[in-house]
Amino acid sequence: MKEIASEFGVPVKGIRSLIRTLDILPDRVWDKRALVIDEATYAKIKAYADDLITLPETIAITGVPGHIFRQLVKQGFAHEVWA
Repeated sequence: MKEIASEFGVPVKGIRSLIRTLDILPDRVWDKRALVIDEATYAKIKAYADDLITLPETIAITGVPGHIFRQLVKQGFAHEVWA
């Protein structure tokens, strides 16, 4: 997972959060042990991650300023993945 996190420029915790959100590994016990991800699982993660937008991109896409978009996330209208 360190390699994926490094490639995406996010912490390993963010990759774990993404995998949980996607429910890719539903039977995984989330402890401190290393996680090996096969190519098919990596492809799913990569496809989903490629479709994500950053907070600054929300302005151009939605017309909503970042501080307002954060409120939408807090209210459950959008979801933060990398946290």
